Amino acid sequence: MTTPALENRTYGNFVLPRTPGIWKLGLIGTGAVFAIGILAMIVQAFAGLLAGLVIATVGVIAIAPLAITTRDGRNGWTALLVKVAHQKATRAGTTIHAPDLMGRVAFGAPATLPGLLAKSSLVTITDSLGRPFGIIEQGGAAKHFSAVISADADGAQLVDQPDIDLWVARWGNFLSELGDEPGLVGCSVTVETAPDPGHTVAAEVNRLLTDDAPALSRAVMTETAQRYPAGSAKVSSWLAITWTPTRAGSRKVGRDELLAHIGTRMPGLVSNLIGTGVGAAHPMTADEIARQVHIAYDPATSTVFDEARASGQDASVPWCDVASPAIDQYGQLAHADAVSVTWRMIEPPRSAVQSTVLVPLLKPHPDLLRKRVTLLYRPHRSDEAARVADEDLRTAAGHAGSRKGEQRAVDSRALAAARQTAAEQASGAGLIRFAILVTATTTPENQHKGEAVVSQLSGTSRLKMKPATGSQAVAFQAALGMGLVLASHTRIPSVIREQM
Repeated sequence: MTTPALENRTYGNFVLPRTPGIWKLGLIGTGAVFAIGILAMIVQAFAGLLAGLVIATVGVIAIAPLAITTRDGRNGWTALLVKVAHQKATRAGTTIHAPDLMGRVAFGAPATLPGLLAKSSLVTITDSLGRPFGIIEQGGAAKHFSAVISADADGAQLVDQPDIDLWVARWGNFLSELGDEPGLVGCSVTVETAPDPGHTVAAEVNRLLTDDAPALSRAVMTETAQRYPAGSAKVSSWLAITWTPTRAGSRKVGRDELLAHIGTRMPGLVSNLIGTGVGAAHPMTADEIARQVHIAYDPATSTVFDEARASGQDASVPWCDVASPAIDQYGQLAHADAVSVTWRMIEPPRSAVQSTVLVPLLKPHPDLLRKRVTLLYRPHRSDEAARVADEDLRTAAGHAGSRKGEQRAVDSRALAAARQTAAEQASGAGLIRFAILVTATTTPENQHKGEAVVSQLSGTSRLKMKPATGSQAVAFQAALGMGLVLASHTRIPSVIREQM
């Protein structure tokens, strides 16, 4: 009797958004080319050939950077503006966060968080099951409300492949359903790994040992507490879901009404995670959220919190005090005797991958104090997904047909992927935008090791990643997995940026 071989499922069809246009200019750049050409001809007709050539030359110099792609995936203008903005912020002193100097003594008000979380607050609400949990209320340009769900994933070891395939399918269904969630603007998943010093195990063993315990039991427990931490790692994972007030008919939903809606929907969202591989999930309390952010800014406090929880002491920290002093440098973020470099994905896997593609990137590494891998999702609504899929298909067909003779392989692949996406979306599949951020935290003397580790692991996971130069503080906060939707914090609207 022979058993049939299990089919190795693969996943792919990851497509970088493209817009219609000539060369690499996009729709806006192409329109600018034609506008400058027409302007040059008009000037030539009225002011002579030399004036027309001057207009054309200036136009080419202004548009040429849009067709240049730098090593970190930005066009020429974007790379230049990011560098100039960081230099300006450095001269103004806004790249330095010193909460001790901005505390109650200096201004009579609590210290604030840096960057995009400066106008945020942490509130507690109750879901329909009576469980209290925390909500991060973001002020400023984006009026967002984020809930964080803690997950206790068991991993895929000793799990049959059919069960893993079922997990992936149910996770895809969960993301697809988020597109129809009223007011939902983003979702993120974060997996954080760090060496486990063993303080939690030692504290738990000391708590369980009694004076009348047998000598053999005492010896076994003591030896376990001493040997278990060697080579072990602490893995934490959580999800963040972000809402924004929308309109209900002719009126706009208010803050209290949205918080009530989140509390009502939270049990259903947690139950939808059952069977997706996340394990036991529950909404995180305000104290848990604050501790998670504080540990990210000051990794040394992780041991303090572990020992306090093991001994039953209060381990809370105010939201206004979660950030430690930090300096936003061009290629790194220095904070609390540590250095963090956040990498961003500039190109997804080009070929089909298996469900284990991110395992090398997610595994803990002994050369890193902490490593966070965050997947950022922005689901399209059902009606919007159909329009986007059709536009991508038309754009891919236009690029494939614009070249005489045999098509380029990249254009043929893009056209095939667009057709498959449109067909699957028409059959009910969801469409979602995603990005990946990786934050590696090391000591200053081991910074070069951290960069080498992330570069190697991202290549093993078939991802093309580069450091988020010029925006390390922003990328660090986005990689915290606390519900930041970066597209809502840009000065240039995303509708315009996507056409460049």
